[in-house]
Amino acid sequence: EMTRAQVLARHAWSESERLDLFADPDRTADAIGDFAGAAAVRGFQAFCRRAGEVYKTLLKSFICAPRPNPLGLMLRVGGLGELLRIKPYSTLWDELGGFFADSRLRQLFGRYATYCGASPLRAPATLMLVAHVELAGVWRVTGGMQRLAEAMAGLAAERGARFRLGETVTDVVLERGRVAGVMLASGERLPARAVVVNAD
Repeated sequence: EMTRAQVLARHAWSESERLDLFADPDRTADAIGDFAGAAAVRGFQAFCRRAGEVYKTLLKSFICAPRPNPLGLMLRVGGLGELLRIKPYSTLWDELGGFFADSRLRQLFGRYATYCGASPLRAPATLMLVAHVELAGVWRVTGGMQRLAEAMAGLAAERGARFRLGETVTDVVLERGRVAGVMLASGERLPARAVVVNAD
């Protein structure tokens, strides 16, 4: 069971410096205004528009593309000019500086890089599209995130899956350019036609 979150994220820098982001962007704008002033609200609104533009540009050309690569991406977005318009070579940190003078807001919105284990100081500015995705809805799993894993495991078990927990996989085995299984630390090889890997 999932419910839509009204508070997307809660931030605190000290006892008195606190800011919530909400599912309702107008409510977030009001909170940012109370926190950092009218200029910060204008920066937030401009940031949201820009995040939406980046998302729209990359949705079909990259996010939903079956095998994205630099050349294909350039052709799908409409050429080099359109690709450069979303500033793929600028860092998220640098771009955020153009929207937010308040370093706390720059830090807050820099968190989108950390979602994939990257630093906002080095990650591409295109990661600002995550802000647009969040506004489409953040959902909470009743009982906590482990319930999602438990539900998936239950469905897999119903369909014949066997689980071997606590095993260390050392390699994904390839044969003739295709996945053929995994190798365990014990030296045992488990054959497979497909392997799902949850790793950065």
